[in-house]
This record gives sequence, structure tokens and C-alpha cells, in this order.
Amino acid sequence: MIVRPYDRARDYSELPRIFSSGFHHVAWPILDGVDPRFVSDLIESMATFGDFAFVVEEQGKAQGILWGAAPTVSAGALARGWSVRGRFAGRLLSGSYKLPSVARRYGGQVVRGLAAGLVHHPRPTAEVTLLSLDDSFRGRGFGAALMTRFWEHVRSKKIASVQLLTHSVLSWQFYERMGFSRIRTWRETAFEVALPGKPVEAYIYERLL
Repeated sequence: MIVRPYDRARDYSELPRIFSSGFHHVAWPILDGVDPRFVSDLIESMATFGDFAFVVEEQGKAQGILWGAAPTVSAGALARGWSVRGRFAGRLLSGSYKLPSVARRYGGQVVRGLAAGLVHHPRPTAEVTLLSLDDSFRGRGFGAALMTRFWEHVRSKKIASVQLLTHSVLSWQFYERMGFSRIRTWRETAFEVALPGKPVEAYIYERLL
């Protein structure tokens, strides 16, 4: 097992597989039958809003990812992400991904739901923005290795806590095993297209370092 920085040349093509393993049940409208570049570009765009993009490697390829952010992210770091975000936006607006209607409806609902949840978000601090593992490597310490690497990064910036957003239909139990405490809960509407009729709660977790 090796935890290392994300390398686009080596890891870009692995992102759809890793993301789908953790999120297919809540994100199938943007995964099933969709251009895999869309998923890779979307995930890369998420990484550019932070300063931490690491993978855990086993058997010669990435098997898990963790994106993270801290309130001390520099303007230069955000500016460097414009090329990634610009490529994603350009392909999206030009229609080159050829997204089906259900994917577009899902995307709109996720944006509306998560935007509505911003009112519940606590003060800015370090945050895990995405964590996902290939299913076959769960329960083997890969997620813990990524989280530990992020904690080391956060401590080096003299930040005292880490927060994250997760949901009742995701692996929130993992974060409690890692020492996080739930500090906020509310009804989530982001997954109404993917999970019609299923009640979903959003959770904010925090761990003091």
C-alpha cells in the first residue's frame, strides 16, 4: 500500500471506477451509460477547490482517493485549477459529454440540494471533500491510511479540526470509527432523482486534532 499525490497521467482513467464503487447507488444517473471522461473531469474539478489530492495505490494502480481542503488554500492554488475547471465547463457546455436527460436532472437536483445545505455548514476549517475506495479494498485500512495522511497535512498548517459532509445512505459509520463526531443533521434533497421516495439525511462530522 502506497499513499501518494494524485498524478493525472497515472490516475485519471481510474477515477470513474473508484468513484462508482463508493457512490453508484446515489450517483447512477451520471455513471450508467455516461462518457467516463465526464466523471473523471468532474472529480478532478472538485479536487481543484482544495489543496490535497491523494490516492492510495495497490497492485500498481490507484484503488482509493481523498480530496481535501483547508481555509489556508492560496489564491495561486485555486488559480492553477482554472485549466481543469475550464476544460470541464467547456466540454459540458459544448455537449461533448452527450449526457442523457436523467443525468442532467440529477445534476440540477444535486446542485440545488447541496446549495440549500450550505446554511447548515459550520465555520470554515479543514474539510474532506471526497473519499472513495474500490469495493474490493474496503476493510483493509486503505481509507484510514488516506485519512491519516490528510490529518498530517492539516496539522502541518496549524489547523485544529477536520470536518466533512456525508449522508445517511453513505458510509458514515467509517467516520465515527475514525474518531469523528456528528455535529449537525438535516433532511437532504440532493438525491431525490437517484433515490426517489427514500428519505435521506445529511450529516456534518468533525474531529479535533
